[in-house]
Amino acid sequence: MERESYGLEQKKAASPIRTLIIEDSPLALRAMVNLLETHPAVEIVGTAANGETGLEVAGKLHPDLVIADMEMPGLSGLVVTEALRRRFPAMRLVVVSVHDGFMWQNLSRMRGANAFLSKHRAPAELLSLIERLFSVCVALQSRGGGMSLNSNRF
Repeated sequence: MERESYGLEQKKAASPIRTLIIEDSPLALRAMVNLLETHPAVEIVGTAANGETGLEVAGKLHPDLVIADMEMPGLSGLVVTEALRRRFPAMRLVVVSVHDGFMWQNLSRMRGANAFLSKHRAPAELLSLIERLFSVCVALQSRGGGMSLNSNRF
């Protein structure tokens, strides 16, 4: 079932949601990039394969949204989230993980995340999560083989 696309013209006229993805898995990173690139209101301004690089890139680019993997070698997504929250209080921060459940959600929020999302749910829920965080409609209409919000490609 597709969601009605409304409000996209307003978001197209406004500046896009500048997004940084911090993910050590090349496969998961490519999947998130592919999903987010389908949406006109999202602009991926950078990616990083580890927490240290992610902090550096975020400091230079000042994205509106950072999506960080919870578990990475070196600095974890939770450490990155905590550091970014202190430096950039208005930045939206989402922690993603293969783990799920209240404990992981709570831990992420305690570290400063605006939201937590299981990677298993990300294909179906990431765009609606961004919608809630930025109060814009990010519904997609499937035209000519395009991706709909209910797509499970991730």
